Amino acid sequence: MSRSFAIDLGTSTTRVFASSRGIVLREPSVIALNSQTKKVIAFGSKASEEVGKTPGYNVLMEPLQNGAIADFDVTERMLEIIFSKAGAKKFQKPRVVIGVAKATTEVERRAIKEAAKIAGSSKVLLIEQSMAAAIGAGLPIGEPIASMIVDIGAGTTEAAIFALGGMVTGETTRIGGRSIDLQIQSYFRREYSLAISREVAEEVKIQLASAEIDDREVIAEIRGRDTMSGSPCSVRVKRSEINEAISDLVGQIINTVKACLAQAPPDLGQDLIANGIFLTGGCALLRNLPEKIAKETMLPVEIVDNPMDTVVIGASKSFQFIDALESGKGS
Repeated sequence: MSRSFAIDLGTSTTRVFASSRGIVLREPSVIALNSQTKKVIAFGSKASEEVGKTPGYNVLMEPLQNGAIADFDVTERMLEIIFSKAGAKKFQKPRVVIGVAKATTEVERRAIKEAAKIAGSSKVLLIEQSMAAAIGAGLPIGEPIASMIVDIGAGTTEAAIFALGGMVTGETTRIGGRSIDLQIQSYFRREYSLAISREVAEEVKIQLASAEIDDREVIAEIRGRDTMSGSPCSVRVKRSEINEAISDLVGQIINTVKACLAQAPPDLGQDLIANGIFLTGGCALLRNLPEKIAKETMLPVEIVDNPMDTVVIGASKSFQFIDALESGKGS
């Protein structure tokens, strides 16, 4: 029997779960490529390190943008590397389940399947990330009660309500943690004429940003490059400034949650009041986001255990539902 893999092909991070071995790979979804020869130099964290130390014609490629394939050829080559690093041999032709965003079009889904098959898989099944997250979080989605999951990843936010093994209603937006990072970069460039890297912007998001007004004002020194002189410099910025800069994006995430709730049948109201909303994904860890969503929806909100791995864990558990996936219920 061929080996089975579950893959969370995320905008910022790729995770792989191998049958009987658990999570075997967590790497940034980037690949270093020689732009002249098109030869792959490195994948994941090593790719970022290599590009900074090698000639300018070596470039960093991010084949996934906002939950969709932006570069088919690079995605195919990245999947080949992923299969190899996860322990799959070419002659084994592994069976693969891949989590995809609800907003992914049929064309994009076919592209993902085709890329995985060319990369060496024998069978490719797709499961929507919200379904995989709900399974991975251990929610009772097969029971006659409503369960709500909100998966806030780097590229997308998906809100979904499940009952009796199916999605009752769902909403998605191509806004996530990466959008917040880019907004923070734009704010520093606009207000301080300071260019900062995406890594620094992400650190600002983690250490400083908050989804809700925080009475404790925090000031941090942020270093970057002056866009006028080109010289290294630093500025001191308040938490309240960052909160204001990202408030529109936080609002759009919350509006996605509220739109999903607005579509739910009235009969599910009691279940949602009792069970609340469960958050997964890396951006679910944004400071005070659960409290902000709870305030806006008037429902209890909780971050699940291990929120960044729930999609790949749920996708791995879906192997027992292969027949349902193949019949189209999971993709």
